Formats: sequence, structure tokens, C-alpha cells
Amino acid sequence: MRGAGQYAVNVPLFGLIYLLTGALCTASGLLSKNLKLLRPLGLLILAVSAFDTYIELWKSPHLHTFVAMTAILLICFLVAHAEWTIALMGQLITAKRGHLYYITFTPIIWMLGASVFLLLPQFRDLENPPMAVYAFLALVSTLQVPTFAAGKDRTLKTVDKHLLLDVSGPFSVFPLIVSGFLLLPTLITLFIQIFTRDDWILFSLNTVIMGANIALVIISRTRVGGTPNHKPTKTE
Repeated sequence: MRGAGQYAVNVPLFGLIYLLTGALCTASGLLSKNLKLLRPLGLLILAVSAFDTYIELWKSPHLHTFVAMTAILLICFLVAHAEWTIALMGQLITAKRGHLYYITFTPIIWMLGASVFLLLPQFRDLENPPMAVYAFLALVSTLQVPTFAAGKDRTLKTVDKHLLLDVSGPFSVFPLIVSGFLLLPTLITLFIQIFTRDDWILFSLNTVIMGANIALVIISRTRVGGTPNHKPTKTE
């Protein structure tokens, strides 16, 4: 079987699993006052679902409007990822949205996204062009981890300590909840991968993206040098 041959299936299993997970995550954020951060996370998982579905159904004759479709999916993913990282940083420090935008190095991510956007026509000759674009997004998610850590560390060292927010108490269970939403679809798709597929590329890219976002949450909960907090816990 060729590299992406198995993606021409009637049911996009990976896409459906991430769709259900993203919908559940978003709904949980909407229903809980203390878990509002699940809303942007849910949208990010839904963006992953959309890309997975497109990749799995790429060989369908109705899905070959590559540039237009991929451009929409690319923008949706980058927007969702930016909202998620900004929301995470917003739980560390009281600051305007524009300031959080630069702390998280979001402009760099957007510039990388713009470069791929301009190169989309050149991807059309590949066997599975959406997969190539998705591989770039996995790279972007990985690059966001050290840039997020650098922005957080610099902020904690330079900002007025009275602007820092407490991430202890009930808020500290959030990493476990996030890990559940990110790991559950990964484990389910692992069984699908083992028993029904022989190409591990899509599964591997999903795992990289999910793992990078778990790393973001862990980093956002780590204080540098025991930095004291002077404000009560901020609800998500």
C-alpha cells in the first residue's frame, strides 16, 4: 500500500474521534465557569479534526480544491492555536490581550503560517498535499513550546509581582483535565492505527501536536524560582 493510500476511506475515523473530543471539550468549557480555558482548547482540537478529515478523504474526487480548502483550514488552526496559547498566558499575568499576543510570540507563528500560505500552490504535486501542510503545523506546535516558555520566563522575571496570578488551588487540576482531553483521542486512534492502518504519519503528527500542547500546559503551571503570587486564583 502506498504512503497515503489508506486515507481514501469512506469513514474518516481519526477526524471523527477528534471531532467528538473537541465538541466535548468545548461543551465542558461552556458549561463550567471554572474551566473556561477548555473552550479555546476544544476549538483547537476541532481544527485538528478538520485537518485529519481532509487528509483521510483527500483522494475523494470532491475534495481536490486544495488551495482554497487548505487555506481555510490553515487559518482556522492558526487562529485556534493562537487563542489557546494567549488564554494560557492570560492565566499567568494580568495584561491586555495585545501584550499577551507578543509575550506568546504569536507574530512569529503567524509569519511562518503566512509563508506556507503563499507556497500552497507548490504543494499540489505531492501525493497528499494536506498532509505536508499538517506536518508544518506539527512543527509550528513544537516551536511554540520553547517560545512560550521563553516569553513566560521573561515575563515572570520582569513584571510587577502584583500582576501575577495564582495557579494553585482548584486551578491546579486543570493540567490533568487537559491531559485527559488530549490523550484520550490519541489512545483511541492508537488502537485504530494498530489494527486497521499501516501508515503511521498521520497518527505521529497528531501525537506531536497533542504532546506539544500538553507541554504548554505544564510550562504554564511552573513558576520560576518560586516566584510568589499575590493574587487569588483566576478562574478559567
